[in-house]
This record gives sequence, structure tokens and C-alpha cells, in this order.
Amino acid sequence: MCHHSLPSLVTPISNKSRIFVLILTDYIMILCFYCLLSFTGIFAFNHLEDIYTLNFQIEKCYTPSDDNPVKPVPFLDYFLPLFPVFTLSTNFPIIAITLQNNLKTLFSSCGGGSQQGSQSVIRRRLVYPL
Repeated sequence: MCHHSLPSLVTPISNKSRIFVLILTDYIMILCFYCLLSFTGIFAFNHLEDIYTLNFQIEKCYTPSDDNPVKPVPFLDYFLPLFPVFTLSTNFPIIAITLQNNLKTLFSSCGGGSQQGSQSVIRRRLVYPL
């Protein structure tokens, strides 16, 4: 999801000969976790909701007449339904920092380098935080 941040992650690495293997390993691990999450839903529930996290609703998991294999774990009662919120909210700071760095690069290249005038203060204080 944050593939646009890869250049800033790769630049500080001095030995770039193994970057492909590291990034490939990272993406394979992500794929394994998503497959694990998907297969648990396939095999654990008789009927899957359209939105996967709705299968883990607190009231749905504890109905005594249902043959639901989900056991009550208080931490997971809130973590699983809020999982999409966690994944999306962790991406916003990364995207904001990347956008800020791109704006700095854009304005410094258009403005003729680093200027110490009033425009640089306006840029630093007003434009970049937006």
C-alpha cells in the first residue's frame, strides 16, 4: 500500500545488492499473512459476510444456538473488527510524510534551490504542514 515510500527506505541502505531479496521476502510474508487471514475465514465459518470483519462481531460470536467456532477472547473482540481501521490509520502518517517531502523537493527545485527569504519561511510554516 505504501510502495511509493520504497525509494526513501532503500536510499540509506549502503549494500544494495540484496535489496531485491529483502523486498521480495517482505512481500511474500505479507502474502502469507493475508492468505492465513483468508483461509481462517474460509474454514472457520459456515457463512461468510460480505465484509470479512463482520464475521467477528461480538454478538454474532456468542450466540449459543449457532455452531460458531470462535471462542471469546476479550482482546480479539475489539481488535479483529477494528483491524481495517488500524491498517488504514497507520498508512496516513507515511503518506503525509511522503507528500511533504515531495512538496519540499518540488518547491525547492522550482524556486532555484534553497532561498533564505520570506518565501522560504512561508513555505516551511504554511505550505509543507498542509
